[in-house]
Amino acid sequence: MHHTISVCYPAIYPLEIVRFFLDYHSEKEILRRASSGTILVLIFDGVIRATGFLDGEELGGVYVHTEYQRRGFGTEIVNNLLRIASNGKQQYVRLDATPIAKSMYEKLGFKMVSPAVQMVGEVPLRYFKMEKFLS
Repeated sequence: MHHTISVCYPAIYPLEIVRFFLDYHSEKEILRRASSGTILVLIFDGVIRATGFLDGEELGGVYVHTEYQRRGFGTEIVNNLLRIASNGKQQYVRLDATPIAKSMYEKLGFKMVSPAVQMVGEVPLRYFKMEKFLS
């Protein structure tokens, strides 16, 4: 997660926002989510290449190592999390998508609920609130 955030996010976000994401996905937060939800990792060639979590109706933390992007690993993580949510009888899942991830989620059937802005100090963090209803 931290490698992908550190490499990809500076292209779209100021440093304050990059730090926010690194803190949001700290080891402590990952362990908290693991205790209350599900965390998936995709291992390829013996190394973690992609991650994602499902905590209640919230899906997130979908990161793919930069050298392995555009190979379907993120889609694989999301599809498995959707299966878990569906098997758990959840009616929908929601997520906050970055501008670089929005199109992947749209291809997977997520609909944008609204654009959103959260202030991180004096810097606006722009993202998209999305959801998908499960059958």
